[in-house]
Amino acid sequence: MGLVAWGTELLRTCGALPPDDRAPRPETCVFCAKIGAHAERCARAPPRDLNPSARRGDPAFRAMDDELVVFEDWKPAARRHYLVCPRAHVLSARSLGAADAAMARRMLEAGRAALEADFPDERDRPAFRFGFHLPPFNSVDHLHMHAFALPFEPEWKERKYSVESWARFAFEPAEETVARVEKLAAEQGGAAAPGERREAAPAGRATKDDARKTTKASPDRDPDADPARRKGTSEAAEGAVVEGGGGEGGSGEGGVSGSSSSSRL
Repeated sequence: MGLVAWGTELLRTCGALPPDDRAPRPETCVFCAKIGAHAERCARAPPRDLNPSARRGDPAFRAMDDELVVFEDWKPAARRHYLVCPRAHVLSARSLGAADAAMARRMLEAGRAALEADFPDERDRPAFRFGFHLPPFNSVDHLHMHAFALPFEPEWKERKYSVESWARFAFEPAEETVARVEKLAAEQGGAAAPGERREAAPAGRATKDDARKTTKASPDRDPDADPARRKGTSEAAEGAVVEGGGGEGGSGEGGVSGSSSSSRL
């Protein structure tokens, strides 16, 4: 089964296959069928109390909501062994992208909560382990996280779910999966912001440069900004007023010049 998931994910990465719609496949996926049957039984069964347990349906199920389910592995490999699955048909941990960051984090939290419910006393709580098999080493092509309360039973099972560095190609600790997907989400979520800042920075520098150039070149463009020219202009204006006897053109120029000076001050 893992080879199918591995090949499918490779073809989707290359663009040879369209993105998966993640619709449930109860006809071909054992986990989709199991989750669907349990959900149907729960829908028919009357709740036993205000906070009914998921065990109203399949007793192997420990929790269920609109997104995730937690149920016991049918061949437990440790003191406690649960599987946490999305109800959507996601192929494997390699299929998780930036949009799945919240779901990946919730899967880890759901697995931990199920184990802690079995061992409420922290003083007697065993070590936990969480992880995903990666294609082609997964047995079911439906994303599922293993949640263990150690020790493994029998002990040799530890190799199948090893978190040693040499085993990362086959079994990825869930904490690393979550970190990887959350990093993708952070990179994609902030991808536009740096680009916008990089585009805005040159515009800001250009504005300052233009301001410096404008300040330096203003005497050439605005005769009134040059004190010597402004003095000559004022004298000429006064002469025009005297010669014109306070005519409309002279008084008007004087009025505009005075208004302009007040505006700049």
